[in-house]
Amino acid sequence: MNKLSQLLIKNQNLILFIFLQLIAVFWLFRTNKFHGASYFNATQIVAAHSASLSSKVTDYISLKEKNEVLANRLRELENENKRSYQLKYDSTDFIVFDTAEYKRKWKFYSAKIINKSNRLIDNYITIDRGEKGGVNRDMGVVNGKHVVGVIKKTSNEFAIVIPLINTKLKIGAKLKKSNHLGIVEWQKKDIYKTSLFNIPAFVDVNIGDTIITSGFSSYFPEGMLIGTVQEINEIEASNEVVLDLKLFTDFNSVSYVQVIDNILFEEQFLLENDME
Repeated sequence: MNKLSQLLIKNQNLILFIFLQLIAVFWLFRTNKFHGASYFNATQIVAAHSASLSSKVTDYISLKEKNEVLANRLRELENENKRSYQLKYDSTDFIVFDTAEYKRKWKFYSAKIINKSNRLIDNYITIDRGEKGGVNRDMGVVNGKHVVGVIKKTSNEFAIVIPLINTKLKIGAKLKKSNHLGIVEWQKKDIYKTSLFNIPAFVDVNIGDTIITSGFSSYFPEGMLIGTVQEINEIEASNEVVLDLKLFTDFNSVSYVQVIDNILFEEQFLLENDME
């Protein structure tokens, strides 16, 4: 207590000066409208910035929960989408368009990315869903409507995805506007780009055209988005062009995916193998 008293006495002139300054500032803002308005505006700006910062922090903390909710909702929507079904046929071999006559072909499971590589020649993605969660090898993987890759390996709890940015993955695709078929294959150039091969030179292609899944593979339904045409490259002594595509999937930021189960795959595979 004595030390505090000595400190106050020692600094009494400074304390008196600060006290008088505070009184002067108070009366300045109280009696002068211009300074009062300036003070009010300044405090409002500071309060607004503080509220904005607080909101951003809160949003960031709840981001994980929101992402999980969105991923689960995407899975539910895809499972309800008619694209996940195919039409049955009636006894006279005509397609029945009654919705009761649809049967499910595709089923979607949500999963979270827990590890990935983006800078290698053979990139990979690890997800937190495996065989216990219904995930098996050769299932397609998407982020919403954007193609991510294909399941390569599985364990009970996890699965490895071979993404579009891996030289070992080739996917059947087509031009959305003309249905001309090609093969998507990564050329190790850029994680934001890939290439489409086997497109005849006479096909009408323009910058910005959309490339989608063909629906002929067992991995994906028709119409899932792969990329847009950025560059058209003519091949010398060939009747084909190579299209450079800008990928719809951002492999740097993607965090949640949906795994696609082709329920009718085994039946189709056995039938086609029997023909071979």
